[in-house]
Amino acid sequence: MKKNVLILSICLLFKIASGQIDSSDYKDHCLYLCKTEEDFFSKKRTYRGQILPSEDKKVIRYLTTNSKKRTLDLGDSCSYYFAYEIGDEIQIRPDKDPHNFTYYTFGGGTKDYYCVVYGYLPNYDKKGYLLGLTSPAGMTFMYFIDHSNNLNMVQLPEFLKSKPKLLEQYNVEKLKTDKLQWERNKLAIGIKYLKLFLGLNGFKSQ
Repeated sequence: MKKNVLILSICLLFKIASGQIDSSDYKDHCLYLCKTEEDFFSKKRTYRGQILPSEDKKVIRYLTTNSKKRTLDLGDSCSYYFAYEIGDEIQIRPDKDPHNFTYYTFGGGTKDYYCVVYGYLPNYDKKGYLLGLTSPAGMTFMYFIDHSNNLNMVQLPEFLKSKPKLLEQYNVEKLKTDKLQWERNKLAIGIKYLKLFLGLNGFKSQ
């Protein structure tokens, strides 16, 4: 045991001395890739290495376990990945358009029903549902996917159509809520109705 700890300590000191990422931020800089949607929801991800600083959000620079520098262009059609994870950041590409390389923050859900949000620096609850994130211009762009009814990246009312009573509840709540307040709470409302749709414990439709 002591021998293993010593070896690990030496490795960490070597990384710091050679200018690699600080060991205290190891988890936050881990890069994982998921090739397909099936892999993502089955939690079959591949560790690629530790990310390196980069100003380009679409190009990820990372250091492999063999200390080799690599570059991953997220907009390269020859290198398609459904999802990538860096620390707590979970970005997926649910659009079926082969020419659309836009990634969205995973909002939570199952393989058949889930949502995505455009933004960064997400914060999740213990069950993996989005609590908050940083959105461009302070606006929330949120989309829902329903594989059972072949709905891909649609608005919440369209997503709820397969459950009329839940859609009615949504419409009533929207009418009773101030428009500005509704827009400000768009993310929380979307996650709430996704959970209602999935029938999660503690979330019951009226």
